[in-house]
Amino acid sequence: MATTTDALRERARALGVNCSHLNGVGGRLKVEAPVSINSAAFAAECSLGFMSYVGMGSRVTAADIGRYCAIAPNVEIGPAEHPTDWFSIHPFQYNGTKQFSHTEHYAQIVGTQAFTAGRGRTRIGNDVWIGDGVFIKRGVCVGDGAIIAARSVVTKDVPSYTIVAGVPARAVRMRFDDLLIERFLKVQWWKFDLSSLKGLWISQIRPPLWMQSKPRLKGQSLLHCT
Repeated sequence: MATTTDALRERARALGVNCSHLNGVGGRLKVEAPVSINSAAFAAECSLGFMSYVGMGSRVTAADIGRYCAIAPNVEIGPAEHPTDWFSIHPFQYNGTKQFSHTEHYAQIVGTQAFTAGRGRTRIGNDVWIGDGVFIKRGVCVGDGAIIAARSVVTKDVPSYTIVAGVPARAVRMRFDDLLIERFLKVQWWKFDLSSLKGLWISQIRPPLWMQSKPRLKGQSLLHCT
């Protein structure tokens, strides 16, 4: 886990990573700066794309998050799971916790059986808005341009440009018509340098097809926290 120091925080900011601290980085976090992680917690190996931000109190585990994503506070993405059809739900059976590794009792009962059901990765596309308090199950894929309403529980994949809400989350409507969604997915505007298009999106929804001839967004500096 990364230890917070003023020097480390300033180094992160110099690389385009806005954070109040890095204490929540318990695994390996790869970012495409600039990003903002505030005081969110990250576990296992995660990645966060260009111009994306994660709100305070959110927890992200074994997940890949695309570019231009807006993730509100208190969101849970891809938490660890437990077996539901084994002798017990407890991770002692597969040595899945370090909380008791210092005790003699744990050493006497710990098992070595493989538990793979909870090892999938969660994938969040580009230009995704996730509202406050959302829960996203491990292994779910959220498509580009999707919106997840606050307090929703997402247990299945979310198609691109779909608005979902509820417990469990269900489709409410599509953001745009099929032809416009097709155009967004073809252009993939998040891959391009948008500096020359400043102000265009205020009044024009349809991404122009000639964007595909624009310069691609160059890879930004990456900060690895382990």
